[in-house]
Amino acid sequence: MNTKKLSLAIVISVIVVVLGVVLGLYFVLRQGKMQNIPAQNLKLINDSNVYSVKSVLNLLNSNPNYFKGKEIQLKAAVVDAVEGMGCDDYFILMDKEDADTSHRLNNQYMDKNTSDTQRADIRQQIQQLPKILSGQTLALPQNVKINLNDYAIYRGHFNDVWESQNCSDGNKRFVIDGIVQKLSAVSSQPETKNTIIHGTGTCTLYGGKDIYTKGYAVTTDNTGKTIHITSDSCATKIKNTSSMESQSFIQGLSSCSGDNCYILKSFCREYQGTLIDGGEFIKCPRGCSNDACNHK
Repeated sequence: MNTKKLSLAIVISVIVVVLGVVLGLYFVLRQGKMQNIPAQNLKLINDSNVYSVKSVLNLLNSNPNYFKGKEIQLKAAVVDAVEGMGCDDYFILMDKEDADTSHRLNNQYMDKNTSDTQRADIRQQIQQLPKILSGQTLALPQNVKINLNDYAIYRGHFNDVWESQNCSDGNKRFVIDGIVQKLSAVSSQPETKNTIIHGTGTCTLYGGKDIYTKGYAVTTDNTGKTIHITSDSCATKIKNTSSMESQSFIQGLSSCSGDNCYILKSFCREYQGTLIDGGEFIKCPRGCSNDACNHK
């Protein structure tokens, strides 16, 4: 009887050990599957150059393996993020000037006066902006904290083993290993703002009235809901037209120059006992770019 009990105890012990090994192997494999592994599992060669998003894309287009086995520094702004699992978990990185353009286009897209045709054109413009996708955000090192609109020099690598094997164009995803230097944050709202409340409306002007500083104006109701947005943008006046009405201008340009170059400058104004946002066209003496008149 004691022999049977001993045999049963041995069998149970063996089963427990086997289950433990199987479960341990499963979690090890699962962890390895979800983690970002440096390319070729080799020590990466440090590249001390600081690259822009556009320069990286140009190099990758000429040679997809240009950065293979290297750890590089990338100066970029975090414009957006996709929060999913595996390949559907990443940041969208752009150069700062393109990040600013993306914010301006998004503001125009959200304008209730924007037509469906204009929204389709805006979506296409946003899609065409140069961008790089990061590796999995859930696999970032524990000491690396990244938020939307962060602008920094990041340390990382391309041709990541996991990304390359599992994701479309995974070899072109930038796996962030650390932050070299944080720079001034990219914001969809200029720092200078002035909020005015009158009647039932509230209008907030971001960026002030300076034609050399880009900005926009937002009208909200008494619940805080956004009613309308007017964003600064470069505009060209249609020739042989003396009118200063909006239909006399081609608006939403990224830049312009010459005698017919203007800025659509946003402002807050009173209308029928309340405040609303609006815009006026002001001539740029030295051209316009990035939604503001040029200083030089």
